[in-house]
Amino acid sequence: MKNLNRKTMITAIALAAAIVTIGAPVIKKTTRADSLVQIRAAAQQTDDATINSLKDLYDSSSAFLAIHSDELAPDVYIALDTARSQAYNSLQRESGYVEAMSGLRIQLSVAEASLEGRIADTNAAPAPVIGTAAANRLGIGTNWVSANTANTVATIYATNRNLPADMIRVRVLNNFVERLYSDIFGRPCDQAGRDRYVNDMINGTCTADDVVKSMFASSEFTSRNLSDETFMTVVYRAFLDREPDAQGLNNWVNQLRNGMTRSEIVDYFSTTENWAGICTFYGINK
Repeated sequence: MKNLNRKTMITAIALAAAIVTIGAPVIKKTTRADSLVQIRAAAQQTDDATINSLKDLYDSSSAFLAIHSDELAPDVYIALDTARSQAYNSLQRESGYVEAMSGLRIQLSVAEASLEGRIADTNAAPAPVIGTAAANRLGIGTNWVSANTANTVATIYATNRNLPADMIRVRVLNNFVERLYSDIFGRPCDQAGRDRYVNDMINGTCTADDVVKSMFASSEFTSRNLSDETFMTVVYRAFLDREPDAQGLNNWVNQLRNGMTRSEIVDYFSTTENWAGICTFYGINK
């Protein structure tokens, strides 16, 4: 009872003080220096939360590697261990926490997916992550995709670093389908079509080849009645992610005029190394 009375008294005093404070005129104005202190304090709280999250991810990755190192494919192990080392370096130099945390989170998600046999999720972020600035510096994908495609995909990764790998993969696949719609149909992708293709690729019920061939075979495309030159330009954009060179364009137009069908052209380009490279860039089964 004594403790209760003491607690009640303290509460009453605090309330009285609050009432007096509310009713009294403000004597001290908030200065610019005070505002800066508050901003710095808020920033420090954010930094502390990020650092703690990075430490947790580092500990989780260390434990994961210690337990499952013998079960992981070499490239997956190296990717996770490299991301873990980068996180450690970031903690030591007290900078780059967000980038290190994002890389470590992605690689840990990929390693877990690999261990569980979820190949689609494993392909969500190869190491170094295809489409990121680091991968572009190393030349990954630069022989397969245009600079515009590489920068677009890099932006998707960079702006979604706090998401799980499978969610990032969905957004990257969205871009893949949207690019094909623009190249083949000459229009923006409708949501129903995009969702259908993306879901089918994720579920493994269709491949990248299935997607692109179904678009070229669709009534929407065939009803465009494109000339041979325009048709081949669309093929180059879809399968090679670039405009056709004059010599190549003339060669394929002559092939068409000599009896090769458009369906055969599409089949041929789906077997090219460049198309396989684009599929690898996006982490899609060809």
